[in-house]
Amino acid sequence: MLKRTLSLLLAVLLIASCKPSQYNFTSKDIAAAQKLYGFDFEEPEIDSMYNYLGRNKAGYDNLREYKVDNETFPALTFDPHPSGFVIPTGKQEIFQASIPTDVELPATDEEIAFLNIPQLASLIKSRKITSERLTNIYLARIEKFDGQLEAVITVTRAMALEQAKKADTEIASGNYRGILHGIPYGVKDLMAVKGYPTTWGAEPYR
Repeated sequence: MLKRTLSLLLAVLLIASCKPSQYNFTSKDIAAAQKLYGFDFEEPEIDSMYNYLGRNKAGYDNLREYKVDNETFPALTFDPHPSGFVIPTGKQEIFQASIPTDVELPATDEEIAFLNIPQLASLIKSRKITSERLTNIYLARIEKFDGQLEAVITVTRAMALEQAKKADTEIASGNYRGILHGIPYGVKDLMAVKGYPTTWGAEPYR
C-alpha cells in the first residue's frame, strides 16, 4: 500500500513539474538547450530568464507572421525621423543642463550612491565631495555586488581613479567643464580603450 501511494505521489509531482505554462516551452527545455551553447545555468537563473525568453519568442513569432518576399532587399539605411519631419535650420541654442545649488552631502556612502546626476554634479562643483571619493564609492559597490549581479566585464579601477584625480585638480583650479565633469560612468564593453580588452559581450573575447 505504501509503495503504491509513493508511486502515485511521484507521478502527480512529475505531472505538476511538466504542466503547460503561459509559453509553449518549459524550464526543462531551457536546461536542455543550454547544452548546445556550453552553458550551465543554475535553476534560479533559468527561472529568472524564463519570462524574458518567452517575451522574446513572442516577438519572433510576430515577426514571422509578416510576409516578406524573397525579392525584398534588406534595409541599407536607418532613418529614425518620423514621417514628414523636417530638420530645423539656422542657429541652434546649446543645451545647458541646470545644476541645483541646494544639495547637501548625505551622511552615508549608500545615500550618495543613489543621488541623481544633477545632485552629484552639484556636490562636485561645490567641492562638497571629490570625484576621487565618489569613484571609490562606486568601485566599492561593484566589488560588493557584482559577484551576484554579474553586470561588469572589466573594471578599469586604475584609469578611473587617475581620471578622478585629474578632474579634482581641474575643478580645484576653477576649470569646471560641466554637469558630467568628475562623474564616474560605465560603458558597454564594445568601447575600445587603450590598455583594456574590448570584449563585445561575446564568449570568444572573454
